[in-house]
Amino acid sequence: MLRRSKKVIMWLLTGIMIFSVAFSCEGIVANAAIMNQQVEATENQETSFTDYNEYAFGSYEEAVAASDSLTAQTNGDEIVDSANSVEATADYVKCSSVAAAGKYVREAMAARKSTIEFNFRNSAGYSAETAYRIIKDEVFKETGVYNQGAYLVWNWGGNKVYYDYQDDGSILFNIKASYLSTPQQEKLIDAEVARLLNNEFAGWENMHDYEKVKMVYKWMTTNFKYVEGANNHSTYSGMINHRTVCQGFATSMYRLLGEMGLNVRVVANDVHGWNIVQLGQYWYSLDATWDVGKTETRWAYFLTDYTLFTIKDHTRGAEYDTAEYHEDHPMASGAYDYSAHRDAVGVDYRTHVEGYGWQNFVYDGSMSGTEGESKRLEGIEIKLGNTGAYDIGVAYQTHIERYGWETVWKENGQMSGTSGESKRLEAIRIKLTGADADKFDIYYRVHAESYGWLGWAKNGQESGTAGQSKRLEGIQILILEKGQTPGYGILGYSYIDYGKNSKSADAAMGLVNYRTHVEQFGWQGFVYDGSISGTSGLSKRLEGITINLGNTGYEGGIRYTTHVEQYGWQGDKDNPETWRKDGEMSGTSGESKRLEGIRIQLYGEVAEHYDVYYRVHAESFGWLGWAQNGADAGTAGLSKRLEAIQIVILPKGSSAPGSTARAFVTK
Repeated sequence: MLRRSKKVIMWLLTGIMIFSVAFSCEGIVANAAIMNQQVEATENQETSFTDYNEYAFGSYEEAVAASDSLTAQTNGDEIVDSANSVEATADYVKCSSVAAAGKYVREAMAARKSTIEFNFRNSAGYSAETAYRIIKDEVFKETGVYNQGAYLVWNWGGNKVYYDYQDDGSILFNIKASYLSTPQQEKLIDAEVARLLNNEFAGWENMHDYEKVKMVYKWMTTNFKYVEGANNHSTYSGMINHRTVCQGFATSMYRLLGEMGLNVRVVANDVHGWNIVQLGQYWYSLDATWDVGKTETRWAYFLTDYTLFTIKDHTRGAEYDTAEYHEDHPMASGAYDYSAHRDAVGVDYRTHVEGYGWQNFVYDGSMSGTEGESKRLEGIEIKLGNTGAYDIGVAYQTHIERYGWETVWKENGQMSGTSGESKRLEAIRIKLTGADADKFDIYYRVHAESYGWLGWAKNGQESGTAGQSKRLEGIQILILEKGQTPGYGILGYSYIDYGKNSKSADAAMGLVNYRTHVEQFGWQGFVYDGSISGTSGLSKRLEGITINLGNTGYEGGIRYTTHVEQYGWQGDKDNPETWRKDGEMSGTSGESKRLEGIRIQLYGEVAEHYDVYYRVHAESFGWLGWAQNGADAGTAGLSKRLEAIQIVILPKGSSAPGSTARAFVTK
């Protein structure tokens, strides 16, 4: 069990929240306050505070004592005198952003550095404690490197943080860190992981993910023992001593499955921690601690669904039970059935990632690539498995930096993209081939720079971005029987074109089609389904807009009203019957009047089946949040121009395309 019965740690933030760090640090600060992260100010030192892992220790002093004891046992790691104050040195690292500071501290902690010193530019003017909290969120995020993320969180003891405000507004941090393992112990863990992969788990590279999980679970429940004790909370106590508590079980499982290429997490409540792992498009729960010593036929906590775990006293801590966490980790509705998945037609794929090279193959909805590391995809290989008697194959084509769309579709495991040229992939389209292709749909979605996860495209549709020089960072691919849909994410909003140079006059290409009248440029061509109309970074106002629906399959249409400089809302903003609709122009042309706000709404039968989402790029604010179904988007009373807009319609009840916070700003 966990040592302390308090609210569980809150530092494993989702991709959505990390996205917010980059673009809205104030939002993350608010979240940090809600999370009650434990940062204690010391009584007699105005320029330092302490922070510790309260689920392993009762106090910061206890964390330091345990760390010092571990250090003394290994006879090779200097015990740090935490009474030192912060002093500028000639070789401290200068970090210009939260991401840079987080990466530097993360790598230092993964190396078990006892002193971590860096200068943080602090352009937002945060207090030292606030800046530290934000950086710590970045430090402990999931990176896909399995001696980081949850492994780092649960093997950390505490920090004493010294700080000094510099004349240029930056903050000099000096962190004295304590851990539950030493550098020497981490080397022993690394060696043991390598030994296991080459011996007990030999051949894992060619196994189905289910077989990997079962093999590790069986080894752990056979060889580990649950033993409480002061030094039994680390991965070392599990991997090396095989005598540990749930913390050692969960982090050992995290490390081993992660090294085998699976997506795995540690989740917890006030007194217990366990794992969830992704098999295909869904996640499953497993708890080796509660099955330790049992034979395979008696396992009760192996790859079960979320509901069963809740019934069996595995209610999650609040931070692991949010809508955002479930959106990123969709749980299966039942236990994993290997026989059903083993025989189903599947899709296997791997990507070539900047800095890492070729990753291992993943399958059926698992993520290939990275999230939160700003690493570009450079190449991809895709193949089908278990096709049996079906005449079916897969073809794919990528849009490559500088080269554009490949001229030839690649097929059945061929490499698409580049290798050794440092060229980013910007978009992809995938289709099925063969006589039985019409029996299945192939779905895919990408994680794109600046946008995060886009919606699902299928059967040859474009996925990614165009005209913006944005890299693809991750991808998920699913093959489903005809008519089935992915169990998470959104359908549509899969491709974002930058319409500044669009010449299209087609007002019916997508489900929703729109064009804007831009200062100096006049009317742009039509874009559709979430693409960008307008400009960004050119300080050009939107002056007018027209919007049409394409073939939705339902009667009805779309109506809209804009808030125009000096004139205000056109029509009665609270009476949609007075708004413009179905291709009529809202705004002005030739009057040099800026648009400042907009409302958009579906009407008729189509409104019963779709929601319309829209967001605007506003002067001084950049991209605001997504508004929905007639709500205000933009600004009021601030004399700020709209510069660009995105509009998308999604099946009724779908999740929003992104954050809905701050869609409309007033005085």
